Amino acid sequence: MTAISSTNIYSASWNNLKAVILAGVTDPRTGKKPSTRKWIYSTFPYPKSLDFKEYPLIVILPAEVTDEAVTLLRTFKDNIFRFEVTVYVPRNLSLGSTAGADILDSICDELKDDLENSTGTGTLDDGKMWNLRIDTSGFVDEEINQQRMLSRSFIVEMNSQVNT
Repeated sequence: MTAISSTNIYSASWNNLKAVILAGVTDPRTGKKPSTRKWIYSTFPYPKSLDFKEYPLIVILPAEVTDEAVTLLRTFKDNIFRFEVTVYVPRNLSLGSTAGADILDSICDELKDDLENSTGTGTLDDGKMWNLRIDTSGFVDEEINQQRMLSRSFIVEMNSQVNT
């Protein structure tokens, strides 16, 4: 895990969260954790881009950081980081005998469990990110890029000490 500082406040916090998800959530396409394919993005990828591999995928939007991150003296203190993490699965996706809704449910259950139990070395605690709070949305059925998608979002908040 990377220590969060004034020069890497957004990239380090995002990479720390991504590392925990990669290590703890099984990619249903490969059956591995961490996955050998790119399936975690910072924005929803354009399906025809060279960077896009295939569904399902996870989008972690960059952190929102509380306004108290920097004081007038440019000293830093504990801050609240807020991420939105969304899992997307095509409604008609089938991997073996598992259908889209079940794939989404499985990823979301594992993601929530992994984040709630992420403590110790190589985890959010190790990256000086603690006091995790998770709020989940219901399942959403929507059309994205002319494809029916099922999605579920998580709001992940945590405290972090920003080093100067």
